[in-house]
Amino acid sequence: MPNPVEADALGEKVLELCRLLKEKGAGLPAALERHVSHLSHPGVLSDVVAHAFIQEPGRRQELLEELAVSERLRKLITHLGQLAQ
Repeated sequence: MPNPVEADALGEKVLELCRLLKEKGAGLPAALERHVSHLSHPGVLSDVVAHAFIQEPGRRQELLEELAVSERLRKLITHLGQLAQ
């Protein structure tokens, strides 16, 4: 059963990593950044950010095919964390 509180918390972590990547010069384009900041559904957030940051098609497809939003967000957080290093 989906846990909306967990998904919201994971979504906040994704946004935090996006801000960190921006500080490192690898942020989202300004228009996309504004769009992402207004997204209220964690699943949509994960899909938009995945398209922006995951360049490898197979890895992006694997993430987008994950039906469980929390798991999709966890995978995205792992990828963003690697980019931030």
